[in-house]
Amino acid sequence: IGTVLVAVLLSTVYATMALLPLFLQQLQGHSVQGAGMLLAPRGLGMALSSIIAGKVMNRTDPRYLAVLGMLTHFLLEHAA
Repeated sequence: IGTVLVAVLLSTVYATMALLPLFLQQLQGHSVQGAGMLLAPRGLGMALSSIIAGKVMNRTDPRYLAVLGMLTHFLLEHAA
């Protein structure tokens, strides 16, 4: 069941990465460059967090990182 949940989660992540530029261009009226500039921080954040997570994962119990990730996700999703 865990494999199915991870597959669903990753599919939604990749679907938003593929559909968000189209949404910004067609429905929000941004140019290609404007949509790219709006999405650039997302890519940079993912790159930096993967580097940091790789270094921290070697020193910390993965269960603590999972709890920290879930709490961070909850707080960021419900902050607005």
